[in-house]
Amino acid sequence: MFQFGLGILVFHERMSGAAWGGFGLVWVALSVLTWDGLRQSRRARPPAEAVPVLREPAGELGS
Repeated sequence: MFQFGLGILVFHERMSGAAWGGFGLVWVALSVLTWDGLRQSRRARPPAEAVPVLREPAGELGS
């Protein structure tokens, strides 16, 4: 994104309509993939209360 901004704002490079369309499609695809990945990771993670907590018996901590 930085290089794109640098090319447009500093070096005044021209972009055709097709290039703008491709640029937009790439960002839409990245957004969809990110959203889907976050949704899948939340679905796969068990709720916090379902995770068992293992504790050592009180007499065995110092041995």
